Amino acid sequence: MSAAQPLLTAEPVVGPALAEDHHRLEGLFKDLENASAANVDIRTLGRVWRAYEDGLLAHMKAEEEFLFDALKASHPFVLTTLREQHEAIRKLLTAMDIAIDLHFVRHHQVQEMLSLVREHAALENETLYGWADKMLTPDQRVALTKALHKEAPGKAVGPSFSPGEGDPHLGWC
Repeated sequence: MSAAQPLLTAEPVVGPALAEDHHRLEGLFKDLENASAANVDIRTLGRVWRAYEDGLLAHMKAEEEFLFDALKASHPFVLTTLREQHEAIRKLLTAMDIAIDLHFVRHHQVQEMLSLVREHAALENETLYGWADKMLTPDQRVALTKALHKEAPGKAVGPSFSPGEGDPHLGWC
């Protein structure tokens, strides 16, 4: 190995992996936003919604399982805020699920929910993810990284919805 090559370690750095997962979710988020703005038929909206909801719930589960408890003693106030935000997001996800199932969801509701999630992601990026690399054990970092890859196989980013897809006349509100 030459002196110019970096030494590789078996311990993953989780901050970038978590940020990459936020990027994946942002792609799903944009799909949902586009579908909502295009007033697509309810089946198309439901498909886009389920992809977003499943991805977001899996991401939050991994954070709670591997980060929240490990970091709560050192950063109790921020972790309390993040935990409360996760609960608020789950309640909104449930409300959106019901609204979509009843064919009574409005674009402004999607916008409000997406705004809350973006605000939450910014707080995590500014705080939690930097702390994770400094405070988690190597085993915890490996477990978190594996959980993120298991919950998001392939880490596909990009549109699964494009404007014009679906029949906008089958309608939702």
